[in-house]
Amino acid sequence: MFDDSIHERVEGGYQLKPVMPAIRKITKGAFRRRLTFDEKVAIKESADPAVKVLEEDLLASSFVDLDFQPLSSGLDYLIGVGILAPERKAQLLQDGTPDEQ
Repeated sequence: MFDDSIHERVEGGYQLKPVMPAIRKITKGAFRRRLTFDEKVAIKESADPAVKVLEEDLLASSFVDLDFQPLSSGLDYLIGVGILAPERKAQLLQDGTPDEQ
């Protein structure tokens, strides 16, 4: 059965559309743009040494791996100290887009 969402027409019939692999590594700038202005200010103004270490680790990276467990743990920490709302973790870790590579 033909389904426009997963098939494409080709000469002589149909074929599955190519599936693009999920983008799980993005640039530091792309990750930073995912943060709101208020979140960035809260991170910058925090006196918490752990928050500073998380920020420094991100800045020292050459890219952001959205599957990197310490990143996930760091976001949990930011949620715990009230810098991020709980729903932001999933938003920040969603698959990247081609322009975020």
